[in-house]
Amino acid sequence: NYDDSNLGTLNRRTVGARVQAKLPLDLALDVELPYQFGTASRKTVIARAAHADLSREFKAVWSPKAVLAYNYASGDRNPADSQNNTFIPLYQAPHDPYGVMDLFRWQNMEEWMAEVSVKPVKSLRLIAATSFFRLAARRDSWYDSAGKKLRTRAAGTADPFVGQEVSLIGK
Repeated sequence: NYDDSNLGTLNRRTVGARVQAKLPLDLALDVELPYQFGTASRKTVIARAAHADLSREFKAVWSPKAVLAYNYASGDRNPADSQNNTFIPLYQAPHDPYGVMDLFRWQNMEEWMAEVSVKPVKSLRLIAATSFFRLAARRDSWYDSAGKKLRTRAAGTADPFVGQEVSLIGK
């Protein structure tokens, strides 16, 4: 858990809920909603995140699967006020999710993702995916998968669109 504030004053708590459901048409739904509260460097922590994905594996040759996902983690809209709104993930996310280039983590981000995969042989799954990334708050930083700040524009002039990743993976 990375926080660049004074760790002696850090008191951040995370609560949340997760739901998985099988829906009609063989659809699978996964939703996670964490919320953080507490204090950090004399600021009140109020941060949130959301994950939702909808997937379907088809009963056909090569077992094709399609996934649509959305990920959101709040950022600090006003670093000069008395609140810290930057969601800080509890665990690092190596590669998947949030792309495989390790340029993002569940912190001040919004991601839309689409993925299709096939299984041409029993021990191989081929996955093609694309993700579109935006900053949740322009005045907060863009954080890489380790929590390092890659770009900060405290004046709020940062373009919220950060980029797109396209990947082809064999597992």
